[in-house]
Amino acid sequence: MLDRMRSFHSLARGAGLIALLALTIPTHADGLNDTGITTCSNATQNGLPCPVAGFPRQDAEYGSNGFNFTKLDAAGNDLPASATDHTCVRDNVTGLIWQVKFSDSYYTFDQAATYTGTVNTIGLCGFNDWRMPNIKELSGIADHSIAYPGPTIDTNYFPNTPSSWFWSVLRLPAARTTRGT
Repeated sequence: MLDRMRSFHSLARGAGLIALLALTIPTHADGLNDTGITTCSNATQNGLPCPVAGFPRQDAEYGSNGFNFTKLDAAGNDLPASATDHTCVRDNVTGLIWQVKFSDSYYTFDQAATYTGTVNTIGLCGFNDWRMPNIKELSGIADHSIAYPGPTIDTNYFPNTPSSWFWSVLRLPAARTTRGT
């Protein structure tokens, strides 16, 4: 697991909190969550009603598919939305499973990779394919309609989420080879 994690490149600097996800069905990962933005902007002003002449195709013009989460217990079973003791959250739009427990400790990238191996070994929420999210996945659960300082996330599903840095990863492209003549 660590060798696979070392093939990622960190997008964050210094130490960060760790967020983990598991991919349940890869074909679902094509879905996109809504940003939560409900107003449009022009070159000088935000919060305008849509559409704005000269500034077409803004996110708020397309309505909201909203966020659609399901709470899961430690074995991966669905829980009601009213549950207060849940271990993971399934994003029903993207098909990604997120760990809810955020540590108040900061991790180096290598420590985060080691932790990922640990939750894979124990099969957290019934999954063994946990990994750190990439920046697009991590930002996909952010609700941008929530003002600073946030947190910009649904705290009913992700309680006690700090407004802080989180580790994210980016898969590096395969090495290119040059053919000799």
